[in-house]
Amino acid sequence: MIPQLVGRMGFLEELDALAEASGSARYEFVLTAHPVTLMARFEQRSAEGARPEHIAAQRLVERGGGARLLQATCEQLADLTNLRPQAEEVNTSDQDPEGSYRQVMVHIHANEKQ
Repeated sequence: MIPQLVGRMGFLEELDALAEASGSARYEFVLTAHPVTLMARFEQRSAEGARPEHIAAQRLVERGGGARLLQATCEQLADLTNLRPQAEEVNTSDQDPEGSYRQVMVHIHANEKQ
C-alpha cells in the first residue's frame, strides 16, 4: 500500500511493473475531496500539531498559494486520473479518516471478488 499522493505517471508505471513482476494484486484508488474540505483538513492537522510533517505540509501549501495550490493539485490529479482508467475514485469529502478507511476497504473487497 502506498498511502500518499502519487502524482507522477512514471512512479505509477513502476508500481504497475512491480506488481506484475511479483504476481501481486494491484488496486488503485484516488481519494478525492472538495478543495475547501482539503484546506480545512490541512489547517486542522497543522493546528493540532500532532505530527511535524503535517505542520511542514501546511507551510508548503501556504507558501505555494493556499487554496489556489490545492485547487491546482486537484485539477492535476483529475488529469492524471483520466489517464488511469483502472483507478477508482473514492470521494472522502463527507468522511472522517475512519470513514474514508472503511470506504477504501469496501472497494478493496469488491475488487478481490472479481
